[in-house]
Amino acid sequence: MKACKVVSTLMFPFILLLLCTTASAFSCTCDERPTVKGAFASSALVFSGQVSEADIFSAKEVVPITRLKIGRVYKGDPPSSGTIDVAVGLVGSCGRDFGKDNVGTEWLFYIEPAKQTYRWDDEAWKYELSKEKYYFAHVCGRTRPIALANDDLAYLNEPEKYNGKTRLSGTIQNFGRYGSVEIYLRGNKQAVLATIDNSGYFEFVGFPPGRYRLDIVLEHKIFASRVIAGGYQELDISKIEKGTLHKVEFTFSEEQHQGIDIVLRREQ
Repeated sequence: MKACKVVSTLMFPFILLLLCTTASAFSCTCDERPTVKGAFASSALVFSGQVSEADIFSAKEVVPITRLKIGRVYKGDPPSSGTIDVAVGLVGSCGRDFGKDNVGTEWLFYIEPAKQTYRWDDEAWKYELSKEKYYFAHVCGRTRPIALANDDLAYLNEPEKYNGKTRLSGTIQNFGRYGSVEIYLRGNKQAVLATIDNSGYFEFVGFPPGRYRLDIVLEHKIFASRVIAGGYQELDISKIEKGTLHKVEFTFSEEQHQGIDIVLRREQ
């Protein structure tokens, strides 16, 4: 389950730069979110498609199922039926629950096999080895609505472009809604300005290994609390005034990929 801590203030109006961390949900702990490269390597099946049906139940075990319609396949050998069933709550409650509200919506899916399931035993749910072959989309993984997946799709559509190269990428959600945003990568005696597309996706590719600083320049005054980014180190940050750089540091080895997601919103 994602947790985003927000610092409140009496000043209005203002914008929040919300940089999300993850927190435990039941026994599922999200210490970090993988890069596109890492998620692709660890997944059995990667594809774009739709949430077709939700809240289906297995006949043999009490496991809620979501049925996914498979579109373009980036990795793996999909079922000939053109659909795949993924289980909810497997492996310590880590199986993503898409819910009926998402039926018919387009997603990018990273699917893994599950070795555990659960069943009702008298008065409690108990985990055990699965008697059926299940798949699931990990809540801590990169499965996301297709509208937020440009970072992933850039890599998946042209993986050869990134072979042997460093990459720093990310997405600014609500980009353009609250004024201008500029992102600079500074290091090795140079500063490079990112090109940000209409969805908020940006990337830097093929820079030398070393230590870098990502500077985020916003038009309006913002407030923020916590960020999980480069190497997934946690950084506590406080109020940022208009025009002030928000600085996040990264250290890159050869061919390493890292990422950061930024969410802009107004406090309700």
